[in-house]
Formats: sequence, structure tokens, C-alpha cells
Amino acid sequence: MIGQLNQPPSPSVHMLQSLLRFVVRHVLMFVLVVLVLLAGGWALAQWSAHRAGAAGLATLERGDAELGAHRARLGAELGARMAAMQKASLGTIDARIVAVSALIGARAGAPGAPLLVFPLPAGGALAQAALGHARGALELALLRQERDYLVALRAAVSAGLDLDGARAQLARLHAAHVAAYAAVVDNVHGQRRLRRDHPLASWLPGTPEYGRFSALKDQYLVLRAANGRAAEAYLAHKALLGRMLALSAPGRFAIAEPAVDAALLPLRAGIADGRRAVRENWVARAAGPVREVAPAAAVLVLLIILTPVAVKALFYFVLAPLAARRPPIILDPGASGACEPPAGARSRVAQSLTIGSGEQLLIHSDYIQSSSIRGEKATQWLLSWSCPFTSIAAGLVALTRVRTGATESIVVSASDDPFSEVVLLTLPKGAAMVFQPRALVGVVVADDAPLVIDRCWRLGSLHAWLSLQLRYLVFRGPVTLVVRGCRGVRSEAAGGGRRISQFATLGFSANLAYSTMRCETFFPYLRGRESLFHDRFEGGPGQFIYEETPRAGVGGGAARRGLEGVADALLKVFGI
Repeated sequence: MIGQLNQPPSPSVHMLQSLLRFVVRHVLMFVLVVLVLLAGGWALAQWSAHRAGAAGLATLERGDAELGAHRARLGAELGARMAAMQKASLGTIDARIVAVSALIGARAGAPGAPLLVFPLPAGGALAQAALGHARGALELALLRQERDYLVALRAAVSAGLDLDGARAQLARLHAAHVAAYAAVVDNVHGQRRLRRDHPLASWLPGTPEYGRFSALKDQYLVLRAANGRAAEAYLAHKALLGRMLALSAPGRFAIAEPAVDAALLPLRAGIADGRRAVRENWVARAAGPVREVAPAAAVLVLLIILTPVAVKALFYFVLAPLAARRPPIILDPGASGACEPPAGARSRVAQSLTIGSGEQLLIHSDYIQSSSIRGEKATQWLLSWSCPFTSIAAGLVALTRVRTGATESIVVSASDDPFSEVVLLTLPKGAAMVFQPRALVGVVVADDAPLVIDRCWRLGSLHAWLSLQLRYLVFRGPVTLVVRGCRGVRSEAAGGGRRISQFATLGFSANLAYSTMRCETFFPYLRGRESLFHDRFEGGPGQFIYEETPRAGVGGGAARRGLEGVADALLKVFGI
């Protein structure tokens, strides 16, 4: 039963599974295409609506501005024409009223305002129709105001009223009414004084005081009647003057602005709807924030583009020439620059290494291609116990230690890297070489002369800071260094002065004058094709060692980034 469960599926089941996967894959692809087409169609519709709405709104806004100028021009012309009509004859006024009434009748029969629904149709015909209707409504409102004014002006001219005489008569009637009212008031005051001065006698018949009081009462009745007649005459003439003023010539003509605004109200409402539609469109919503930050973004992008150029120009034209004038670094002037093989010797894929009695080889096991079955092999945990950090950081840990009782030959090769070649650098006693352990895979030392590595700091040198190498490791002879390099390792004599890329340098004789120099051309440095500084070696006799094809860095491969680049820079500071 278990064997049956472990059997592979039959061909029919396998075909069914393949068909099902094919169907599901293409159904999902169909759904994805549909969604993409729907999203694209919606976005295209939004963009088209935004463009059409913006175009229609721009047409209406331009037309509204032109209507404002047309309105001001018509108002000025109408005011001047009405001022002239105030001095015209009755026949001229009647003729103008007939002409204006005919224009009003013609314009009143025009079709109504079109409905503006955004986005407007392409072509702008609807927007032009709306502007034409607004222009007609504006002119119609002004014609109606002109007609009303001319009718009032005609009534005043035909009446021929004496307004000045009527106003003078009203003033006289008002004065008579005031005098009659004052006489009534004086009579009443006289009666009150008589009652106050003669409170008893004025009430007793037959006394002189009673007779005077009775006379005042009879006079009061006469005066009150006269005051009533004067008031009635004044009020009647005042009403007459009001009717005369209604038929008088109107004052200076002035346009009723609310009526004109009402005529333009449909157009203004359409413009407001268009602005709201354009503002609420998704394209406008997205473009608004982008438009706000676009200037700042453009400035930032410009700074991002120009800042590296400015910094590199500063380094190339200011800092680099300053560094070139600083004194070079000489780590050990008294050391010997002798080294085997001599300058010019080439590395090879495999090297034959000979060790004799009293010597030991410390090497990565991966680099031992063949060796004698005789001899003692053991594990050396660190290259040098005096430099534990350097040994660990350079990967020189868990090395194979080889000792033999007689002279033996060992073939050394980078079996795990087809691009690496190795070279054997022999430093005799008294010789010293500055070397970066990153390219070191092994050493041969005598049992009675352990490996000597000096650590030299140069914190006060500008060249050290510019090359980001503040500590230099000096290997002192007698020792043989097994060095690897991509596409090979090469050595050259410093002679009268040589330069090389910093990323290729592996080491140099400690008696050489080491300094940095600026690269020859600016644009390769600006494009990142070449580093700013090269290593320069002078003096001697001595030689420098370099990798023919640097594994990392400008000019030798892709520049390292991120944490790996930070780690490389830190190790370079310590000369590793």
C-alpha cells in the first residue's frame, strides 16, 4: 500500500495537472489584463475630462474678462448718450424710444442660456454659445434701463411744469400754517395765565376777569379753525408738488448694477461649476500637491546633481594639489629594499615552493595543490599571536602549518579561484616591506626566526588621511610571503618615480618614499571611472607590488556599497 502511495502520478493525471496550471495561469493573466485595461481607461478618462474641463473653463474665463471690458464700454457710451438726450427735443426722444423698444423685442426672443455641464464638449461651441448669450443678456439689461430713463425723460419734457413757483408757494403756505399755529398757542397760554392769576374771579360771571376769559375762549375757536385751514392748504399743495416732481426730468443717468449682474448670473454660475469640476478631478487632485512641491523638488534634484560635481571639483582643484606638496611617508629609511623575485617577475597560476629543515609553512589549506606525504602538518589558529585582530580581520586563521625534516617541494595554487595567480616574495634579513594582509595566503619562516610584523601609525600625514590608511603593517625578513592576486601579481622598481592605482597596491618596500598624487584628467574622475588619488613611489632601491586586476574599486571593478564598503574602508584604515 505504501509503495502504491509513493508511485509517481500517471501520464493522464500529469497531463490534467499541466492543463489545470495552464488554464489557471492564463485566467489570472486575463483578469490582470482586464484590471489593467480598466485602470488605464479610467485614468485616461480622468485625464481627458481634466483637459476638456480646463480648456472649457479657460474659454469661459477669457470670455468673462472680455465681457467685463464690454460692459464698461457700453456703460460709458450709454451715460454719454443719456446726458445728450436731456437736451434733446420731444421728437428725438420719441424716436429713440421706438428704436430701443424694437431692439429689446428682437433680443428678448433669443434662445435661453445653454446648460453648462462639465466637461464641456470638444470644439468650444457650447462655451461660445454661453458667452454669446451672456453678451446678449448684458446688452438687453442696458437697453431696458435706457428705455425706462427715456420714458421718464419724455414725461418731464411733455409736462412743462413750474417747479420753482410750486416750491415757493409751498414755502408760503408753510409759513402761514406756522403763524396760525403760533396764534393758537398764544391764546392757550393767555387762558392759562388768567386762570393762574385770578383763580376765583375768572370763574365768577359778571367780573372783568370772567369777561376776558370768555373772549379768549371765543377767539380760540376762530384761531383753531384758521390753523386747520392753513394745515389743509399746506398738505394739499405738498401733495401737488410731489405729483409734479414725479413728472419732472430725471437726474443724471446711472446704471443699475444689480440688474446687469443678474443678466450675467448664468455665466458666472457655469464658471463656478467649471472651477469646482476641474478642482475635484483626480488629475487635479494629484497634480496640485505635485505642483506645490515641484519647485523644491527641482532645487533638491539640482543640488543632488551639482553637489557631487562641486565637491569633486573642490577635491580635484584644491585639495589634491595641496596634498601633492606635502612631504612623503618613509616608514623605515634604513631598511633594505631587496626582494626576490626581482622587479618585473610575473606571477603564475601555480608556484613550486621549497621548504627545508628548520623552516615552516603557514598557509591556507585551499592553496596546497600538492605536497610530500612526509612531514608534519598541524593547525595554526592565527598567523601571528602578536597581531590577533589583524590575523582575524585578514582571514589568516585556521592555517595549515607544514614542517619537514628534509627539503621538500610544495605546489601552491588557488584551486578555488580560476582568476587568481600566486607569487612568492622572499625578503632577506634586513629587508622590510609594507604589505596589506588581504592578499596574503601564507608565509615561510624559520623556526628560530618567528614572523615579525611592525605596526606603524601615521596620524599626522595628509597622505595617510587621503588614502584612508592610518596604520601600515611592515613585514621584516627573513620571510617568504605567498601572495595571490586577481589575474596575477606584479612587482616594479620605484626608480625615478612610479604611480599606480590605490586599489591595485598590495605592498611596497619600507624604504621607499610613499605619497599620493592626483589623477591626470578630471572627467574620468568626475564620471567615477578613476579614483582621485594614485599611489606614488620614489627613491630606493626598492620595489612595489600590485594586483594586475583589482577585485574592487574604481577602475578595477564595481565599487563596493553598503556595509561591505564600510567594512572595507575600516579595514583599510588599519592597513589590512
